[in-house]
Amino acid sequence: MVMGDSNKTPKGIQALVSEKQFRRNPRGSRIGGRFAKVVFSEPNIDLDEGEDAELAYQPDGSKAFEERSRRAAEAKAVQVSETPSAPIEDVAAAPARIEVEPIVLGGASQFDSGSWQYPLNSSNVDELAHFFATVEISDAAVANLENADRTGRDIIAAEAEYERWAATQPSITRRFEKKHPEEAAALSAEHVRRNGRLSKIRFEQGLIPRAELRDVARLGGLILSVDGLDMDARVKARRMKFRMGSGEIVEAGDIWTKYELREIDGAFFNRVKYQRAD
Repeated sequence: MVMGDSNKTPKGIQALVSEKQFRRNPRGSRIGGRFAKVVFSEPNIDLDEGEDAELAYQPDGSKAFEERSRRAAEAKAVQVSETPSAPIEDVAAAPARIEVEPIVLGGASQFDSGSWQYPLNSSNVDELAHFFATVEISDAAVANLENADRTGRDIIAAEAEYERWAATQPSITRRFEKKHPEEAAALSAEHVRRNGRLSKIRFEQGLIPRAELRDVARLGGLILSVDGLDMDARVKARRMKFRMGSGEIVEAGDIWTKYELREIDGAFFNRVKYQRAD
């Protein structure tokens, strides 16, 4: 054990220190107490410092720096979003939007008069009737209708339809002919007509007389053109009267029903191309 003020270097865990070395500095002095507690901590940074402080502050990887950077970035984003794209004075001084009248498509007769393949687009039945009565129909378009008339009919569907009809009619017996002679004669004639139609379809002879093909095309085109109109327009179109090439006066709807044009409506306006039967 070392005693007194020995000049020898003390060894071991503990050594005596002179009173002079042990003396503490005043608490309130600039130096502070020699044994005052030293605090190691993050620097106290004001996150709302000005731009100069931001430039002076260098990243040190601390949480305080990361928080400060995040808040600064959010503040800038808010400023950008709230800044108008143009001063109010500039917007007020900008010229008013000029309204331009729409340009009407078409208008020239050579484009708007329509053609057989691209018919007139109108909701006026009288105008449509005049169009189909006078529009030029090429021989190819008429031939396509003829081919459809001969090859586009469905014989299986026609036979099934005939059988359904016959099943609803009374049998023409001698007793029935004696009791109802007029009804029996009309029913017999209808059987002949329907069987004749089946034979024409079966042998691809067509239902429309060749001399009437062009007129039938015109009337069928009119009926199809009003399909999208209201009921009054469709009824009016069906009841409109036309003089055919033969001189016969007919209603458009009667021709549509007589030749059952719904079965081959794809042939109109060249929408479906049909091949010749031969």
